Amino acid sequence: MVIQGAFIKMVKMPVGIAVSFFMTPFILHHLGDRMYGLWILAGVFMTYGGYLDLGIASAVGRFVARALGRQDLKDVNEVVNTAFVVFLLLGGVVLGITIALASTVDLFVPSPEERGVVRLLILLLGLNLAIGFPTRAFGGVIGATLRFTISEGIYFLEFLLRNLLILVLFSLGYGIIALATTVFISSLLSYTLFTIFAFRVLEGLRLDIKDFRRERVRELLSYGIFTFLYKVSEILIFRLDALVISSFVGLVAVAHYSIASTIVSIFIYLMVNTVGLIRNVLSQDEGKGDREGIKRKFKMTTKISLYMALFIGAMLILYGCPFILRWIGEGYTDSCRILTILVPPVTLWLIQMPSNALLFAIGRHRFLAGIQLMEGLFNLLLSLILVRYYGIVGVALGTAIPMVVGRMLAQPLYVCRVLEMNTMGYYSLIVRNIVIGIFGIIPVYLVLYPHLKPDYLVIGGSIALQGMVYLGTILLLGFNPEERGYLGWQLKASLQRLVPGVAGGIR
Repeated sequence: MVIQGAFIKMVKMPVGIAVSFFMTPFILHHLGDRMYGLWILAGVFMTYGGYLDLGIASAVGRFVARALGRQDLKDVNEVVNTAFVVFLLLGGVVLGITIALASTVDLFVPSPEERGVVRLLILLLGLNLAIGFPTRAFGGVIGATLRFTISEGIYFLEFLLRNLLILVLFSLGYGIIALATTVFISSLLSYTLFTIFAFRVLEGLRLDIKDFRRERVRELLSYGIFTFLYKVSEILIFRLDALVISSFVGLVAVAHYSIASTIVSIFIYLMVNTVGLIRNVLSQDEGKGDREGIKRKFKMTTKISLYMALFIGAMLILYGCPFILRWIGEGYTDSCRILTILVPPVTLWLIQMPSNALLFAIGRHRFLAGIQLMEGLFNLLLSLILVRYYGIVGVALGTAIPMVVGRMLAQPLYVCRVLEMNTMGYYSLIVRNIVIGIFGIIPVYLVLYPHLKPDYLVIGGSIALQGMVYLGTILLLGFNPEERGYLGWQLKASLQRLVPGVAGGIR
């Protein structure tokens, strides 16, 4: 299920990336650097509001998956209905905060011309967030039942609708408020579909206030609070950069920094939403008491994650700058430096993604929350110091340095202890496969480098050639015959799910 879900994501991901890469310069040049910087800041505050769920959405997925592993439908209904009630209350809190912020815009927006725009942005985005809170309980059900085709289809439909509305509204002359409007409309569609399909995929699921349990609230919060802290640390690591830059450098610099951070965000999104699928599978295995199954799936997913992250990260480092110059323009060379600084530590972080999923799946994520929170605080401190001397480059360095230390030292040691694995064996697995991956990348790049230029066909053709050689190298040297057979079987099953009958001739 995990590999099939990851494959489905990989099939639709090129479309999403292509649309995003087209829309980003379109929106940037339509709004201008200043308004685009304001939109980036609005997105940051939207992220903050989303984290007010206190980690309960993550807890729903974990506990529902574990209950399904035990085939305990009563437990499922208690978890979902308790979460639904809590989310209703949290949605009311978000609505109250939204109204309060909108009424105090004059205090933190100095420009009279921008106050009305900011106020309307807050109201639209805050209302959207508040409405969406109760449906998070149902999104957790779809993930826990491993129905990744449904969840991905909903997300993809929302994504396409949002970008289509942006094109239409911008062509009619609307500006930044059009962006907030498209977010509101497309999100409502997503909320509705998640609710409908949750009841369709899980027979016996019901919405009944009688299934609310106070003790379930404590259970959800005891798990969710560490997810919440983990998300707070993500704010410190990835979301405060825009605020630091706007405070010390300016909104125009926010726009330039966001070019690189947008590319990195897509990289992270791809990895988290493919490798992260293992979480609910491992929770089901925990419910079954299958510890050996957890170990086998963790090792296999680690290898897949490593090869995915290494290739994408290498392509961003080697071809990212010519792409940015062709994509956005010659005036954004500083974005190239930011991308080169951010990608290596993010790649190392994403290689560890299966261990993140594992710790969340078995309820051992307290350590992960603690180490990432320390990383986030160190990140913020370094960024505030370095931005004064190096501008946006200093902010990027403040993000990069702490990430390497925590991800490659402390986290592997803890994961090996939890799984009772040999630590040196785990590091050997990582290092050996990194070397194999690099061997499949560097020789080809050295041949292609003299011909490299800011041209889509040249860049795309180079990456395609690199990908073919890389795939052949890792299949030959990185996976043993049994693993290759398993991957081939999963590929065939995935194709049959997407287009029934088409893959029947694959041998």
